[in-house]
Amino acid sequence: MITPLRLQDGSAVLVDRGWVPSPDAFHVDHRLYREPDTALVTGVAFIPPRGRGDVNPTGFLPFVIQLEKPDPAGGGGLPRRWPPPAFDNGPHLSYAVQWFSFALIVLVGTAALIRRGR
Repeated sequence: MITPLRLQDGSAVLVDRGWVPSPDAFHVDHRLYREPDTALVTGVAFIPPRGRGDVNPTGFLPFVIQLEKPDPAGGGGLPRRWPPPAFDNGPHLSYAVQWFSFALIVLVGTAALIRRGR
């Protein structure tokens, strides 16, 4: 559920509040998840996804804020917040090892085929 938030300076930003159940995976009864008019938002800013069509950032600041903390009012645990992203090195080392292994296999395989062909 992505909703707009107007800032004190008059600009607006989109806030990813999390996800809620939907009977048809498209429509949501927004009245059930209404929040107060004033909010203190803490989260991580992301560049909005392109090409999916579900987020149109026109007229808003060029990022979407993903909320980190759950709604203090409860609301039955909805909307469910996304887990915060892990700020680590991720799988980059294993990808590097994988691609260097592919390169080594190609080099050794090519050398073996050339040697066998002579």
